[in-house]
Amino acid sequence: MPAGSKGPPLKSALGVCAGILLYVIADQAVFGSGWYLRFLDPDSLAGRIELTLQIEKNRPPSPVPLIAVMGNSMLAEGFSAKVADAESGGGLRFANLSVPASTPRSWYYQLRAADPQARRYRVIVLQAEEYSDEDGLAPMADRISDIHLIDGWLASSDALDFAFSYHDARLRFETLRGALLKGYIFKSDLQAFLEAPAKRLERVELFRKGYAASIYSYEGHKESLAGMRVDWAHETIDFPAGVPDRVQHDVRDTVLRKRAPLTGMEALYRQRWFGRILDRYRSSGTRIIFIRPPRGPAVNGSFDRPDEPSTIRGYASRAAVTVVPAATFQSLERPENFWDGLHMNTRGRNQFSRMLAHTVAQVMNQAAETDRLARAGKRVY
Repeated sequence: MPAGSKGPPLKSALGVCAGILLYVIADQAVFGSGWYLRFLDPDSLAGRIELTLQIEKNRPPSPVPLIAVMGNSMLAEGFSAKVADAESGGGLRFANLSVPASTPRSWYYQLRAADPQARRYRVIVLQAEEYSDEDGLAPMADRISDIHLIDGWLASSDALDFAFSYHDARLRFETLRGALLKGYIFKSDLQAFLEAPAKRLERVELFRKGYAASIYSYEGHKESLAGMRVDWAHETIDFPAGVPDRVQHDVRDTVLRKRAPLTGMEALYRQRWFGRILDRYRSSGTRIIFIRPPRGPAVNGSFDRPDEPSTIRGYASRAAVTVVPAATFQSLERPENFWDGLHMNTRGRNQFSRMLAHTVAQVMNQAAETDRLARAGKRVY
């Protein structure tokens, strides 16, 4: 070969490029196409979303209004569609789309997947732990878990927008890479699948056949914190006998937590993601209802004051949006209705589900009456 020839380096570079191209093609074929979603570990949170979306995909058209309930583990554990259906007397049909660890950002994409035409649900109930824009210990916008939850339902066209909804530069890079090359996110799940494919396929089939009935019939935890007493002055909690140490620790962390500041970051996050959900359903005929579910077995009375900045309360002025009074479910914030610091037990979830069914029916009736009067040309106060 003549001196100075670039043959071998060029071939090497072409080989690298070809390898990268093949990787990208394989990634898109396996993960980007959605093909792999059916094989996700059903015990994973992404697997839970896939199962939830399959229920909605297979749900037959409802002869009565269909009500979607969207939240995190507080409602995944604390709301029973079966109890709510029974309480409505067949006049409404509830679908619990709540998934543990999910957030308003992931709810937007989950709803987009469950309801592509934005007209499936008559009402969508959205959870807000507090109406005030209190920041958490870490910005909601920088929750890296969201990419692991919802990556399978992100299109390539979503990648930049999703990634730049994060504030941290490193997280922006990680989420952009994961949104474009989903194998980075699913590699652990795929590795576990390949280690025991027969076992995974058996579990997936088992869950797909029985998950809908299992979730609908789930009755919740029987455990109770009845007898728990909080001394707010000394910041101590007395527990009844038999409460496990890990639950006691969880309750102390939740009930005795210090108030986080209101810096405006939570407000911006809510405006972006709740705002997108509202905008998507603006002209659809779907009503959005915000609720503050029962927050725990005991709650500091100084939290979530009505005079604090609140993006959610501001949405009450929008058409087809209802912000249910914050105190609506506050009577359930008692130890006997909870089994840990955040999640209602069987007793609490049954009461809450019945109350929510009545609340939704009341909101729908009020909206129908308002529409009737508006058509009649009467002013509504």
